[in-house]
Amino acid sequence: MKIFFISWRTFTRNVKRYRMLMFTSSIAVVLIISFLGLSNGILSGVTTKAKLFYTGDLTIQGFERNQKSIIGGRESVYAAVMESIPRNAIVVERSIHYGSKAKLFHSGRQVNQRRFLGVDWTKEKAVLADQDFGADFDFDKLDGDSILISSVTARLLRAEVGDSVTVSLETFRSHINTGQFIVAGIFDESSFFGFSAYLDRSRLNEIMREPVDRIHEIGIFLPESGNSAVLARRLQTNLSESLDVFPLFRSKSEKDQALRGNWDGRRYIVVPLEVQLSALTDLIAALNVVIGLIVIVFLAIIVIGISNTFSMIVVERIREIGTMRAVGLTRFHAVYLFLFEEVFLGVTSTLIGVLLGVLLLSVGSPAIDFRLIPYSELFLINNTLQWQVSPYWIALIFLVVTGSSIFGALRPAVRAARIQPVEALRQ
Repeated sequence: MKIFFISWRTFTRNVKRYRMLMFTSSIAVVLIISFLGLSNGILSGVTTKAKLFYTGDLTIQGFERNQKSIIGGRESVYAAVMESIPRNAIVVERSIHYGSKAKLFHSGRQVNQRRFLGVDWTKEKAVLADQDFGADFDFDKLDGDSILISSVTARLLRAEVGDSVTVSLETFRSHINTGQFIVAGIFDESSFFGFSAYLDRSRLNEIMREPVDRIHEIGIFLPESGNSAVLARRLQTNLSESLDVFPLFRSKSEKDQALRGNWDGRRYIVVPLEVQLSALTDLIAALNVVIGLIVIVFLAIIVIGISNTFSMIVVERIREIGTMRAVGLTRFHAVYLFLFEEVFLGVTSTLIGVLLGVLLLSVGSPAIDFRLIPYSELFLINNTLQWQVSPYWIALIFLVVTGSSIFGALRPAVRAARIQPVEALRQ
């Protein structure tokens, strides 16, 4: 403990010698924090939008061969769901139509839609509240004639709240059916997730010529998305006790290949959101690899810079080291002295870098117009990038940067410990 306080005293007395090294390390931490914050923000933005589009963190589908998903045996399904998920999770039922002939018409204009989502307005109020509908929107006024469309669809149709639009789709029997709806709300979304519209589930089923109480998917919105993989395995296991269930798939292509296979009856699938987004998550994973390589380069710069700087500091402080060795400082204590100084340097540099990095993200992210970047609508929330740096990452950065600093100072510290007191004092 005594050597710890001696190290702190010598560090504060020699802080001017460390200024350039502290500056360089802090800038490296700022860049690491910025890259991680932006990367996590991109992933979070895509995930938030995809949850609404793909019916939650976990989706249950039921297929017969060459048929679209239909949930039958609801009692068995719900028993497994309630046994598998946390109490504060939100469970929704949706009917879904997707196809090349799904369209919206208004005043002679038409816009293709990737999905028509039939929902229960009451049950999905908490889910749809994540969308930005504007200050005047009222969930309680939604009824069977209401439809919610995106800002990109409204712009292309030149439609406003209160306008009448026509829903047109192709049924499973290849008939074209239509229905009239009133635009009750316009949510802010201009990416490809925006080419979807929300309708009352029973009305959508009527237009599709299906039973009004039919549901195609059961979606589960989890309070914490991080444990979705564990819950997916648990749900798949519980469902398989009473129903025929596919194994968990790792990608959408693997799921599609299994559905084209040889099997009979109705089989159920538990689809985590990561599977629905497998193509996008692969792209984000590649981005994280690039960021990881950049972080490694910065850490290498820190290690090399600290090693060279400490080598010079040892030469400059050789008489000081000789004096301390002469009054009883052992070789091990000499090593600890320099390593503790480097711990102080690493912690101080990281703390400054984290604070500046968070400040840069807080000020810079809202100020930058990311809409100028192609396809940025995929991850922007309310036209801004919602950056994220979790306490876990901050703690990891502290450990890695401080550890790299110690590693860089180890060789000069050992060399300082080998100095003979007589030779040091003579110099």
